[in-house]
Order: sequence, then structure tokens, then C-alpha cells
Amino acid sequence: MKESVESETPGPCPLCPGNESLSPPEVARVGEGGQWHTRAFPNRYPAVRLEAEASFSDLRDAFAPFSAHPGFGAHEVVVASPSHLTPFWDLDLEEMVSAWKLTQGRIRDLYQDGRIRYAQVFLNHGAAAGASIEHPHLQILALPFVPAPARRLLEAPECLVCRVLSHETGASRDASRRDGGRLILESKHFAAFVDFAPRYPYQFSIYPKGHASSFQDCPSEEIADLAQIFSTSLHRLQHLLGSVGLNVALYTMPNEVLEGSAPAGSRSRDAREPGAGRTTSRMHWFLRVFPRTTRHAGFELGAKIPIVQVSPEDVAHTLRNTGA
Repeated sequence: MKESVESETPGPCPLCPGNESLSPPEVARVGEGGQWHTRAFPNRYPAVRLEAEASFSDLRDAFAPFSAHPGFGAHEVVVASPSHLTPFWDLDLEEMVSAWKLTQGRIRDLYQDGRIRYAQVFLNHGAAAGASIEHPHLQILALPFVPAPARRLLEAPECLVCRVLSHETGASRDASRRDGGRLILESKHFAAFVDFAPRYPYQFSIYPKGHASSFQDCPSEEIADLAQIFSTSLHRLQHLLGSVGLNVALYTMPNEVLEGSAPAGSRSRDAREPGAGRTTSRMHWFLRVFPRTTRHAGFELGAKIPIVQVSPEDVAHTLRNTGA
């Protein structure tokens, strides 16, 4: 089932050039001579606020039964381009690189506040994926705790992403997988794989090939490579499925000392230095793409067990051979 991607709300677009007064004051901008290519500012309708009390004295408090805490954090928007109708993956590579780099800078800046533990970066495209504005943009929700998906990566006895990469591309690949398995495509620094047990059909992830914990420390050369493989992967997906709503989520290193959590309000400089966390943590940063091709029904919601409607290997084979 394909969902409509219409996501426009009435009135002028607050993300378009000339409408800057409709958004809160900027916190960062890329551009010269009064023109901008990429800019960031607080969300007009934030899910969390820095003005709220940061009440977590221990990260376990965030997950205690029946606990409730003020909505502390930061919620920012990164406008990827002045162009209103261009999806994020259709931007030229220079614009996309600029957006990813500005996002890196915003994460590093937000992590200067020791109360912030994790920055969740995400993209919504289409009404079915929760988007209310069509203009290409990313969002950052900075939280005082580490959400469960990132904690799972941190607490695993080994790097889960490296295990995936080894299984799919290393010597352990068995004869039945020599046709490519779940691999969609790869570049110098990244590989895109269809997920083994996806929540949605055609769901896939883009992983750095080398172990790297921190997206915010990713070098410029690799960011350019990321932009290329992201664009190519999404073009293939759209060529195959047509105009479909989707979400993209980034998983990266939290703002904490690698040996444990620092007290609330303190600063963990080791986690902020350029290059810190690239090879010394079990965290392995990556992007995950969720095409909203289906709606979850009672079984999926009740049992939290996805029904895989299309074989991931078949999806990967189709995407590898899609001429986009």
C-alpha cells in the first residue's frame, strides 16, 4: 500500500527564503552576502524545551516505572536548502553535504550542555511519515537520556553493526548468499543493507564500513561519500515504489564519558573532542530508512512483532538492479 506524501499546511512556508521572520532566530547558517544555503533554528512547536527543569540525576530515572519528568531538552530544525519542492535526497550533493555538516555542528554545540545526553536526528517526508511541511529539512531532538535503540548498541557485548557487516561482506558469508544477500550498494566508506527483520517492507540502513562511533566526528570526505550513497539509495527506492512517505533516523554516540555516565550538569570533554569515540566504543553510528509502505495492525501493535511481507533478500536484489 502506498501512502500519499502530501504534507503541506496552509499559509506561507516558514522555511522558504524571505519568510525567515516566521521561524525563531537562527542558531547557525551557511551562506554569504545575506543569502543562505542551510540554516538551523529552534522548532516553533518544540517537543522539549531548555527552559524546563533537567530533573534526571541518574540516567536510570528516565526508565523507572511510573516516572514522569519535565520535557527538558532542545528541538531544532535544519533547513537543508532554499528550494521548497526538492526532496532531501534530490538536493545536489553540495547542498546535502552542507546540511549534514551543519547537523554535525549542531550536535557538537548541543553536547556542550552536560545535561544533554543524546541528540536524535531524524527526517520526516510525507504526511504518512508525520511531516507537516514539504520543504526539505532535518530535525534534532536533544534529550537528557539515551533512548533504548542507542542504549542497546552501547550495552551490547560486541559491536552489533560490525557483526552485521562481517556476516554480510566477510568470509562468513555462506554459499547461499553469494548473490549479494541483503546488500543494496556500497561505496568507499559506506554500505547499504536491507534490514534482516524490518519493521516496514523495504526498510534499509546505511553503515560506515569502518567502526566509527560518532557521526558528529565524521570527516568531510566521508560526509561527501554518505551524501552520494544516501542519494543513490533513496532514488532507487523512489524509482521502485513511487512517491512514498518515509522516515530517516540517525543513531550516533551519546554525550557521555565512554566508561559511564557523568553526573547531570557536568561536562564530559572526552566525548566532545574531534575524533573522540570513533573507535573506542561499541556504538557504531548509522542511518536507517523507514519507508511507510504499510500500516501496522493489531498483531504488530499488540505483540510488537513485525510481519515481514517481502523477503529482505528479494528487496535487496530488486534495489541492486533498479536502474535509478
